[in-house]
Amino acid sequence: MPVEHFSMDDVWSYLLQVPSPWGSDNRNLASLYRSAQDGECPLVVDDLTPSCGNSRFGCWTCTVVDRDKSMEAMIDSGEEWMIPLLDFRDWLASTQDPEVKPQQREYKSRDGRVKITTDGRLRWRTYTLEFSQEMLKRLLETQQEVQKYNPDFVLIDEDELREIRRLWLTERQDWLDSLPEIYREVNGRHLHWEQNDVSIPGKLELDLLQEIAQQHNVPVRLTQKLLDAEWQYYGMRRRGLIHKTVEKIFREDWRSLEEVQVEMTRRQQAAKQTVQPE
Repeated sequence: MPVEHFSMDDVWSYLLQVPSPWGSDNRNLASLYRSAQDGECPLVVDDLTPSCGNSRFGCWTCTVVDRDKSMEAMIDSGEEWMIPLLDFRDWLASTQDPEVKPQQREYKSRDGRVKITTDGRLRWRTYTLEFSQEMLKRLLETQQEVQKYNPDFVLIDEDELREIRRLWLTERQDWLDSLPEIYREVNGRHLHWEQNDVSIPGKLELDLLQEIAQQHNVPVRLTQKLLDAEWQYYGMRRRGLIHKTVEKIFREDWRSLEEVQVEMTRRQQAAKQTVQPE
């Protein structure tokens, strides 16, 4: 990999002398990095003069860093259309705060496992469906704000929305089919959404199932997943895979949060007892 031995100046010298493979002007790329540094991009004439390539770029929603200084600098340099993007990124970064995770995340992972450390701390996992719905709504609103500057700017396209809807319906038990309504609420119009030949359950069925599950002390989500598995294989001539799917569902950790908290307390007490006095 020759680029491994390139200095930063070597990279920029090369980029400014050759056409971009995707047809754009690499001088615009240099301008982008200059804006992200909130400074000039000087012609490098010696080993002591900094180049314009010190900025860090990655996914615009990256929450690895507390602040996206590159985007902040670009806004300060006049790219005000990016303000909604920065607001969304900063809001997303705030969800990494351990204090708010219990209100925003599931205590189980996507594969149904619960992770408790030896000293009794719970590892909060994926975002809840309700919070995912809030995230999507905010993202669509952010897209609307950015499109005031550029109508062709797309943060999430229709194919991605359809895939999210499919995952919510098949994996997250979104029996209310909330995504089309979120889209309509934000954008004021409908998209063409695929309809399943099998009649999917709705609010009436969910309310009834919650009542029955409570009477029999059965997790509602467990019953929903089993029903969804049946609907997934409905009408297939060969239904052998449904047995593996059902087995996988039963192997999940179906303890309630209250039961998990009891286990957390037990481990915390055990950890304290193992601590040797000074």
